[in-house]
Amino acid sequence: MSRTPRRTTDERQDAAAQELFTSEGAPAAPSAADDQERRMKTLLVSFDGAQYLYNGFRYDHLADAMAYASLMVSRPQFERSNTLLAPAAFSPPTDAQRTLMGTLGVELVDRIYRFEGYRYDRLSDALAYARQSQAAPRRPDAE
Repeated sequence: MSRTPRRTTDERQDAAAQELFTSEGAPAAPSAADDQERRMKTLLVSFDGAQYLYNGFRYDHLADAMAYASLMVSRPQFERSNTLLAPAAFSPPTDAQRTLMGTLGVELVDRIYRFEGYRYDRLSDALAYARQSQAAPRRPDAE
């Protein structure tokens, strides 16, 4: 059985250097992950290890955070600022708020307010949507 010749340190370094350049001698194109990180930084979207954050709101999916941030940047009245709102700290609802939540069908599960399949960080947002959906006339299902 013959032994496979091993490459020297110089040969490994040369191979690694070659991988950094394309055939034209230019640096290799940035990876999709680099592009994504750059775009997140431009739009001020961050990741806290569990969720994506943009201007005080939390998102489970990067695409949702990026879409909302892109929408906000595209608005004419948008003013770029490097300081955005931090996500609101959780404060438990009062008894009166819990009663109102019950009448509107808003639930609290693991510090997340839920209404009709949607999740809300802020009770005020969940209650506003619940009120709005009750005020809107329901269309009968077309069958």
